[in-house]
Amino acid sequence: HRDCVQCRAFEKGEKKDTCSQECMHFNMTLVESRDKLPQPGQPDPLSHCKEKDVDDCWFYFTYSVNSNGEANVHVVE
Repeated sequence: HRDCVQCRAFEKGEKKDTCSQECMHFNMTLVESRDKLPQPGQPDPLSHCKEKDVDDCWFYFTYSVNSNGEANVHVVE
């Protein structure tokens, strides 16, 4: 999900030109800091992710899918 999160949150990366076609399959919420990300223990399965962007900087996000099958991503601004 790295490329889609990167283009949706930061308008960068390999998919920035095709973002609106390829990367609208999840709900995205921006949060101020890593401690504002959802934490383990919530009802939906949750993945914590740390990825490098095209500028070689780290960015952090979580990915979860709720009982309705909706994907939810929280990204540190």
